[in-house]
Amino acid sequence: MGLGSLAAYMSINLGIAKEIASDKIPNKISDKLKSDWHFSEFDIIEDEAVKNPPILKLVTRLRNAVSHHNFKLRIPLSLIHESDIKDQVEVTFYDKDPKGKEFFAKARFRVVEKLMEKLRSSVYSFHNCPVFDGDISKHDAITNYVAECFEHFSRSYAGKGLKFEGVIGLSPKDAIEVAKTGYFEISKSDCLMHEVRFSLSGKKCDAQYIDIPYIEYNRWGNILIEDELYPMGEYPMEWMLTHEKSPLCQLDKKIVSMLDLALASRTE
Repeated sequence: MGLGSLAAYMSINLGIAKEIASDKIPNKISDKLKSDWHFSEFDIIEDEAVKNPPILKLVTRLRNAVSHHNFKLRIPLSLIHESDIKDQVEVTFYDKDPKGKEFFAKARFRVVEKLMEKLRSSVYSFHNCPVFDGDISKHDAITNYVAECFEHFSRSYAGKGLKFEGVIGLSPKDAIEVAKTGYFEISKSDCLMHEVRFSLSGKKCDAQYIDIPYIEYNRWGNILIEDELYPMGEYPMEWMLTHEKSPLCQLDKKIVSMLDLALASRTE
């Protein structure tokens, strides 16, 4: 698991935490609350706006930093001896509020992970796509990860007889035939159309489709989306999972929607 995978994992969890769990996060502060929410384990927390910010404010600041890509992951020499990368990696967060008041925080990734687990346990439902731990430069790495996500979410539908059968890349000819039906448009992006297959009680469901990005090596670090070139930054997989122009943005919701649609075919 590399720094890019950790960044993507943090972005798709902590980056949406406040919206999902805001009513479960205490809007007060105490030594016990700081310990319960693992902020006592942070190396640095500095907020110019509030001397001793409540838990909700701290989570909001971290969310802002992640959402605006104002965070950095690095492995300092002082932690290189640690055996697990999550203990080696140091995360720094920066945020500035509308009044110009700055916020800075630093912690090991392991501590940030504990905070994300706390947020996850505070709500009934939370984004839980598995961590991408592949090599994005390898052929089919992104497609294999998307298939892994489908497999992950489909487990909760198994009791209803719904099974995920796979993600299959379409040939250009087949993609054109699908586009002719009006169901899906040919992508003008660095993406390939894939058929998503489900079965319900042993019977094949109607095909559904999803665009999956690929890496074009002659413009490494950038991706073409709808005829516009976008830089993916330091963490390409994070960009693919969180940027609004990426076909994989909100992948969890897209997968659940497709599972629900396949399940609905029972009554058709």
